[in-house]
Amino acid sequence: MSISDRIKKRLHDLSMKQTDLVKEMGVSKGSVSQWINGNAKPDRNIVQLASVLQCSPEWLMTGEGSSDFIGSKIPVLSPEEAHLWLKGDLPISSIEFWREPGEKLSLNSFALKVSDDSMTSFQGGVSIPPGSIAIVEPEAEPVKNNIIVAQIKGAAEVVIKKLATDGLYTYLMPLNQAYKAIELSDDCNIIGVVKRIEIDL
Repeated sequence: MSISDRIKKRLHDLSMKQTDLVKEMGVSKGSVSQWINGNAKPDRNIVQLASVLQCSPEWLMTGEGSSDFIGSKIPVLSPEEAHLWLKGDLPISSIEFWREPGEKLSLNSFALKVSDDSMTSFQGGVSIPPGSIAIVEPEAEPVKNNIIVAQIKGAAEVVIKKLATDGLYTYLMPLNQAYKAIELSDDCNIIGVVKRIEIDL
């Protein structure tokens, strides 16, 4: 069964029409027709499409899992993959792991796998060691002391830092004092607030 077959199956199961997809997703009729006819894959729209069709993105793309799964799995991404995901350049088929966030999040949310020790605190308090999973909500409004994920201009990966202020200046602060703070400027774009950290023991 192809992706287009699975889309048609869910449309049938839910008694939906192509026009319903166009209306619910805000995309063109031509785009929906291409997905259904198998002439294009809905890579950039897969999470929203899966939500409308009440199935998991993983099943929609690969056929794995249950077509009746109704939930909000989010992709688990490396810092490099998250950079591509936010640009819409990461093929959904290349995402190896999906995770249940345990709470209602926006469609663009994702899980970030922490890859370095810049957020490992040796002074006590909050610590985010390598291998931790950060649940990121792009639609949350960042405020002082939030743990956030940001994209720095020219970098091929995103960073996870603490948002801190000092007088008139705002910084992306590491929790590990061996790393330097990054002053927030026009070259830094905050892309999401970390809602929760998950650590496998």
